[in-house]
Amino acid sequence: MLSTDDPIRVYQQHATADALAPGRVEITAGRGSSVDSFPLFGYHLEDYDALYASKLDLLLAVNRQERVTWKGPFRDIPLEDALVVPRAERPLKIWLGTGGNPESSVRAGTLGLPVAYGILSGRAEQWAGMASLYREAGRRAGYDPAVLDVAVASHGFIAEDGDQARETFFQYEMAAMAAHAGARGTPRPGRSRLEANYGPGGMVFAGSPIEIARRLVDFQRVLGHSRQIIQMDLGHMPQVQVLRSIELLGTQVLPMVRDTLA
Repeated sequence: MLSTDDPIRVYQQHATADALAPGRVEITAGRGSSVDSFPLFGYHLEDYDALYASKLDLLLAVNRQERVTWKGPFRDIPLEDALVVPRAERPLKIWLGTGGNPESSVRAGTLGLPVAYGILSGRAEQWAGMASLYREAGRRAGYDPAVLDVAVASHGFIAEDGDQARETFFQYEMAAMAAHAGARGTPRPGRSRLEANYGPGGMVFAGSPIEIARRLVDFQRVLGHSRQIIQMDLGHMPQVQVLRSIELLGTQVLPMVRDTLA
């Protein structure tokens, strides 16, 4: 959540991690889907977008070169040929993270950054439209389509029996959402979410291995994304169930997806 963090510190932390795992560390930087951290760190909500734009600009500058000259509206002391260490061996891949705001898709395309969508609901066609907006903004800005990368993070769970997988995951997902709603005083989602999001075209990938493989392939053909992240461990799901789901993802779903897309 870059808007209320320090871009130089964010880079240093990731550069340190890159020293431990070279080539495996990336940054996903977003404005933030909640505003809890703004008053915590002394920022004003009216600066929500301006903070992010400024801090993203500094993060990109620090990532490009080890000596940085930069000034912005939320930094009292400008940087003058400042040395920023530690350094990653090569510039880190920085994704622009968004929950689906159209302006964020345009910003990512205009900057030529890869975009990472955090998806909790909606339909495949809706998100394909968002990705098209991103790619068009990148094309207008003169970027090679090859650098306009799309990633997706969504909820999901895999079990041998598809109906059991959906019912099991729904209970844990609802527990997590109820806790979130209770903390913020917002309405809790109902069972209609199961019907709207868990079937074909929905954005919760819960089911049997063959069901999930087919849905991932269908989604990739619509969206054209290169990376799919599935969050499974919600609502205090027991570790044994999470591990089995990961095993099925790697041993059954992934081979079917690769064979079909190949």
